Amino acid sequence: MASKDTGPATDYTDAEEAALEAAAERAWEEYQAGEEQMPERMTVYGARVEWAGVETPRAAVRLDRLDLDRVGAALSAVKQANARAAQGEATSYTATGWHSQLRALTGTARGSELADRAGLNPSGRTLRAWLAEDRPPNAANQRAIAEAYSGLRTYGRDHAQADARDARHDAVEAINDAVRERYGADVRFRDVDRIEFHD
Repeated sequence: MASKDTGPATDYTDAEEAALEAAAERAWEEYQAGEEQMPERMTVYGARVEWAGVETPRAAVRLDRLDLDRVGAALSAVKQANARAAQGEATSYTATGWHSQLRALTGTARGSELADRAGLNPSGRTLRAWLAEDRPPNAANQRAIAEAYSGLRTYGRDHAQADARDARHDAVEAINDAVRERYGADVRFRDVDRIEFHD
């Protein structure tokens, strides 16, 4: 298959970015298992390579004299972010009634954010009446309270997962930057079989 000109380098899809980061993370762990110094070369096997806007068929590409310090730091950050994202829901939020759930939501920025997201926006007077149990919220508002309260359980995990996605993106950008700084070209690696780092 011949090379084809694709113009400027195209962005990775989320799946391509995740696959490249995972391959780089595996390669980094394998390299770190037996070495004390920073690698300077990277070989990408079986990838469709988009180099300076030109896409080539699946091949192995060896890249020499790379500054991979930032790549190593970014991959370490991904590992830490993934560990935080793997944590389960908060177990301290066990309230079942609308009143106790509403009390947990009030008075914190997180609770207010989740209530707004759930569409719960009572007036101050109505909120005070609910909290005093002078009158209960209607069924739709009780559902919104339950939805917002449920968000308290997953809030930390959801933010940790977003942080992990950001860390993965940063690691891929660190790889792109290392190659761009060395070769002066935007390079994309898609459908990677594996990556190896070398001295």
